[in-house]
Amino acid sequence: MKTLFLTFALIVFSVSITAQDYKKDLNSSLKNEPSVAQFNPLSDFTIDVITKEKFKYRDFVSKSRQSKDTYQIGQKVYSRIQLVELLRKNAKKSVDNVEFHKLLMQENPQFSSYFSNEEMVALYEKFRKGTIHKYVNDLASEW
Repeated sequence: MKTLFLTFALIVFSVSITAQDYKKDLNSSLKNEPSVAQFNPLSDFTIDVITKEKFKYRDFVSKSRQSKDTYQIGQKVYSRIQLVELLRKNAKKSVDNVEFHKLLMQENPQFSSYFSNEEMVALYEKFRKGTIHKYVNDLASEW
């Protein structure tokens, strides 16, 4: 009888400890949700560009022209097509992703707070792809 009582008490005690741990985990996960203030409006744009395996600039430009999306970066407001053209122009001018980053910072210093370094590299590669400069550089490197 003693062992039955001790076993029952041990089971009740372990279940109550587990329930308390579960409650703590639930509350801490709610604190980690991003707030509205942390939402980056350009995240949808960058996801659109970066996740496409076969990114075609012309198709993307035609879809961007039809879009009414606007993005405020610092004090300046860009339409989707303006942002696409700006990224393409700077990718064509630059030799590598560091120069691409510098050109964007000259245009608007707030770009660094909207794009991470990894996103900048990925955007540079996507917008640089298909340009005549990249084609000529690839031919020169193969020779």
